[in-house]
Amino acid sequence: MKVVTLLALCATLFATAATADEVKSKAVCAYPVVGAVYEIQKTEGTDGTFSVNNPQQREFLERVYRMCVKDLAKLPEQLAKAGSIEEINQFLEKHGSPLRLQPGSDYGTAALLRLKLEWQHPGTKCQIRAADGQMYEGAFVEKAQVIRLEGREQPVAVITATNGDKVMATVLTTEELTANPLGLAIRFNGLKTEPLREKEAYQGVHFPKVSLAQDININWLLGLGYTGKGRTARIDQALHFIQFQMDELGAEVKADVALGVSRGMRGPDPLRLDRPFLVWIQREGLHAPVCAVLAAPDSWTAAPVATVQQ
Repeated sequence: MKVVTLLALCATLFATAATADEVKSKAVCAYPVVGAVYEIQKTEGTDGTFSVNNPQQREFLERVYRMCVKDLAKLPEQLAKAGSIEEINQFLEKHGSPLRLQPGSDYGTAALLRLKLEWQHPGTKCQIRAADGQMYEGAFVEKAQVIRLEGREQPVAVITATNGDKVMATVLTTEELTANPLGLAIRFNGLKTEPLREKEAYQGVHFPKVSLAQDININWLLGLGYTGKGRTARIDQALHFIQFQMDELGAEVKADVALGVSRGMRGPDPLRLDRPFLVWIQREGLHAPVCAVLAAPDSWTAAPVATVQQ
């Protein structure tokens, strides 16, 4: 069964969730990231090898890329392209993406997911009073199925789209709110379905409308290398933007990834000072360094998450 979850596919793509009191909406789409990286592999030759420079890249390649790259042919809603920076920016503009790569990279790749689902049985508009006491614009989908998953107290709503995809949604416990969404999604997908409890009955699902647009930080991809054709190509720009909407008529996902890639001859990797480090100034003849600094992230200059056209 094909399942479209509203949670994450890859915990390594994003930081761990905040505490329950600081919960913010978060969207995660792994396939555009996989698709954009695969365009590098196709451009440089599929018989090459990857080289990583941080644990997140290793986790991504071993646990996500290796599995999901096989699925790309089954996702016709995703478009991908490799080309010059100008060609990639034209591709992004043509398809309504706000992302733009900056000049300087040898070439770029992009993957755009455009998935629009219509409910098999459309719902109606309504209002819903949430647990926080606030009234929200909402939707009531009467024909939604309600199931239980083994070992979970909270039921799960299942809404079927006209193309056969299923959107799953469930309220999270306080403990689950602090967990990484990916772990939850994978665990939930792996649980067996249980029948509803005796005298337990639900008629459809009632939920607030969701409208979300986020720049996603995927700077952990920077420096990922791929060696083929006698040279190494490395990612030097990494942009990601996601929009998600869900209402009484359906759900829509627009997820964009654009990567800048620079080529070089095969050679050793540079030393990376990617955690707190000590830097000091030494002058011959002095008994002590002129200055010594422990440089931690609070003194580093943050790179922009994405370049977005207004």
